[in-house]
Amino acid sequence: MASRGGPRAVGSDGSDFTHREQVAVRYQTSTLLKSKVRVCAYVNLLVSLPQAAYIANAHLNYILLPPVIQPGFYHYMILLSSIFSLLYIMALPRNKKLFIQLGNLGTLLIGLGGVMVGLLVQFPSIKQFLVAGDFKKILQPDIFLAVTWYIVLKIKIILFIQTIYYARKLQATWDAKKTK
Repeated sequence: MASRGGPRAVGSDGSDFTHREQVAVRYQTSTLLKSKVRVCAYVNLLVSLPQAAYIANAHLNYILLPPVIQPGFYHYMILLSSIFSLLYIMALPRNKKLFIQLGNLGTLLIGLGGVMVGLLVQFPSIKQFLVAGDFKKILQPDIFLAVTWYIVLKIKIILFIQTIYYARKLQATWDAKKTK
């Protein structure tokens, strides 16, 4: 290698550097997957904000809700899953595999488990609403909130599955054997 000010190789215009400056594919993949996991984690935190406000309202009584629409156990489980999003975010700068593994486990058990329980609890209300076919009733608070939570739970399922998928691929990228 020549110094910056030193002599240049004869017959070279300086454009033959591409074979020397290549980033390994696993580092490119890691960077791409880190951004995807980060986006999924931040979207999960964003979707958790209204749920946190709903639970805070239930405890602090800003708006009085009928007892039918009080938060259930699954609301707390799903809100707890936002802690695992923080684990994902903390794992990314230093490639901490343990945090990714804990995030995957927590998201799978607490996040998806809470969503499944929530869907099972909300399904009778949704079924009754859909079978009746009276869509004017959607403005009633209990049905409106049931439909809203049903939509949020479906979004959470997609979000959790994507997060786990990208985190597993990222973990596999970090575990790749180093070649010389």
